[in-house]
Amino acid sequence: MASAPAGGPSESLTGRTGYRLMMLGERLKAAAVETLAALGVRPRHFNVLAALASGQAPSQQDLSRMLTIDPNVMVSLIDDLEQLGLAERQANPRDRRRHAIVLTKAGRRVLADGAALIDAAERRIFGHLSADELAVLHDVSGRLLTAPWGPSAEPAGPHEPAGKPGGGQQPARQADGAGRHSSRAGSGPG
Repeated sequence: MASAPAGGPSESLTGRTGYRLMMLGERLKAAAVETLAALGVRPRHFNVLAALASGQAPSQQDLSRMLTIDPNVMVSLIDDLEQLGLAERQANPRDRRRHAIVLTKAGRRVLADGAALIDAAERRIFGHLSADELAVLHDVSGRLLTAPWGPSAEPAGPHEPAGKPGGGQQPARQADGAGRHSSRAGSGPG
């Protein structure tokens, strides 16, 4: 059984990867809120505008699923964007029961301006990382966001891509002093 880290609860908390990611997420959200306020929108508004930029004219339900936002909240967000003149509901020619949500010209301007502001904020936050470190962070966070999760999800092994048990690379093997090969997976720090 592993012993608790020395120094008490605050050190054990900051030693947790999940806690660090939550704190980083809170910093990023605060920066986005502050940055986008100049344009009169919040981060969720910006995310909806970005999703609409695909040009596919999704429905509110599609946007809700795409952005994992509660459908009732999505209705309010679309209402806000309509009031601001940034998006509009249009009749969906393929399904009269649904509305397609489209960007307006003003919405495209706010999206472009917001993207430039968010890019600048991210440069300030991630400016302490090298380009290679930022690429690794981007890759790892993307894999974590697309990995299965929840009570029934099984974590991938050390050399398996998430979501593909048994489908990953075989663990690297190395010869021990007697010429026998052993797996390095699970051999501890080395």
